[in-house]
Amino acid sequence: MESSEEPVYDAKVDLCSLPVDTLIVYQTRATLSRPFSVAYTQLRAGKRTVTVAGFNREKTIEESVRITADADTLNAVVLEQTIRYRTLKYDEKADTEQDKPLVEKIQTLSEDISKVSKELEQTRHLGKRVFQDSIVSRDKYTSGKRGLEFLLAQDQLDSLENTLSDLSARSHVFDTKEADLRVQLIQLQEERKVIEKELNEIRQKRQEKRSAEQYKQQVFDITLVLDVFEQQTTDAKFQIDYAVKDCSWTPSYDLRIEKAEQTEQIQIEQPVNAEQSNKRKKLKTTRSAPVIQKSNFQQDLVDLELTCYGSINQHTGEDWCSAKEMKLCTIDPSIEAKAPTLTKQIVYFTLPPRSIGSTIRGFFSGMGFGSGKKTIEDELHQLKKANEQNLSAQEVPDAVVSNGNGSIVHHFDISGNVVDVPSDGKGHRVLLFKRKVSQCVRMHYCAPKLSQDAFVQVKCENSDVDVPLLPGSVQVFDGKNFVCNASLKRAINPRESFDLYLGVNSNVRVSYLPVKRKENTTSNMLGFSKQKHCLVERVILIKNAQQSATEITVADQLPKSVEHVIVVKLVQPESLAKALETQQPQLLEKKNGEPYLNDKNNVQWDCIQLEPGQDLRLELTYTIEWPADKNLNASDL
Repeated sequence: MESSEEPVYDAKVDLCSLPVDTLIVYQTRATLSRPFSVAYTQLRAGKRTVTVAGFNREKTIEESVRITADADTLNAVVLEQTIRYRTLKYDEKADTEQDKPLVEKIQTLSEDISKVSKELEQTRHLGKRVFQDSIVSRDKYTSGKRGLEFLLAQDQLDSLENTLSDLSARSHVFDTKEADLRVQLIQLQEERKVIEKELNEIRQKRQEKRSAEQYKQQVFDITLVLDVFEQQTTDAKFQIDYAVKDCSWTPSYDLRIEKAEQTEQIQIEQPVNAEQSNKRKKLKTTRSAPVIQKSNFQQDLVDLELTCYGSINQHTGEDWCSAKEMKLCTIDPSIEAKAPTLTKQIVYFTLPPRSIGSTIRGFFSGMGFGSGKKTIEDELHQLKKANEQNLSAQEVPDAVVSNGNGSIVHHFDISGNVVDVPSDGKGHRVLLFKRKVSQCVRMHYCAPKLSQDAFVQVKCENSDVDVPLLPGSVQVFDGKNFVCNASLKRAINPRESFDLYLGVNSNVRVSYLPVKRKENTTSNMLGFSKQKHCLVERVILIKNAQQSATEITVADQLPKSVEHVIVVKLVQPESLAKALETQQPQLLEKKNGEPYLNDKNNVQWDCIQLEPGQDLRLELTYTIEWPADKNLNASDL
């Protein structure tokens, strides 16, 4: 219940003024522990009250607030814990007090700027005077002498040389001092600009508060009613534990690539057609054929340095500063983990639509008219309806223990790298870990039907035995040069392998030639059962134009029919077509460089090895047959 009168307490502390002892940030909330103490003079024997004021009613989870007393420092029992709601109006006077340090600093800088400017002007003036005095001194030596007589006088020449040397030395001193004063003046002016900008932003936010009616904040106070047994001789220690909403953290990564030392060469097999071997040697083109030629191939290995950061964002209305212990957790406490509950399932035959007569009989029977006898059709429809209701009523779990991160629950302890997190809604980065991954295979992937680009792909492993990799954005650097933005789409468990795409490599060139289609219509001997046929030919050309060897994975679509009257038959690649036709399991196994059907019915060539300058030609040919009286848009295939 909200009260307008301010009660009297034996001890009262403001929540936001207390230090943060422990801070744990979750995906959608955070838990905090704040210690405080009460002077023993305020806790005399008898019934006493201790109040913690200023909990944000909108952001604080009220049920989570717990205040405990240290039994070693307080000999008392808690009689009750009460809560009081109130409206905290915007205190403009207290808010303007925050401007004083900035205003004073600006005034101090302005005075320093004025002093430096004055000293700079004096230095310039003094330098001019020194130059003028030197000229006057020289004129004294030349008085009474003219022309050649003056130039030939050795004593006058020595005097003039000494005068010029002295002028040069004194000018250098003044030039150096003037340059130093200029630098100092610029630094002071820049510092004043920064502070003036900060002050203007604070005043602008204050104006927004004043005009938006948001300064009327709903808060609540928690009061402990204690029965103190005896007079305290030491200060009593308390601790507040509570949870807040409107805060989160997200992981992000910096990935740096370095060329790894080549430690080994692997023996690979490249299929080469024996009849066209001479032509293949000239063109350096790899193509499927029964004859096998062996060669040594050196994989492109790289070392990765992965740095993980956690970006903490909070808008809870209270600043988290100087926390002694800070953790980031992958759990999302707002998601409830619930096991599924299975209900009974009824088996029935698929029924035709209910007849009109049966529907009318059921309607009047429900209204109390008629005999009320049910037909077999009525009973079956009733069973079907009950089964559908049972299936829809089955409870499905909201989440498992993963909380959206696979099977990963992990706490990142960053107590040694604590940062202050003000309530400004901005991201504040903190280092979580840094890790090196060695000997990763760098290769390429392309799906030329969608994009004629070769995407750089790195196959690596999360080598840590405990720490997972969470979904997040990745900034990729090649040495010191920024390459691209990438992302981890899913959580990577410890010791799990994963692929990461690192942009496009223009030195691996991919061409997708125009698709060739040939259509015709055939019929049987009697002229009935006309069938349409379409032959589709696709050609993919790839060239490795870089100076090092690489591997590439290529994928292209093969249509899949879900109608028995539509027949799709693969023609090229021959080895895969033969395997599909004969259904030989050993021919359908996934092998590097050999085509196979992946789980999406696409023809895919994995890890094709390309030497520097090598060309590659891949062909995909298939036929589609369907009844002539059916409409099928073959131009999309």
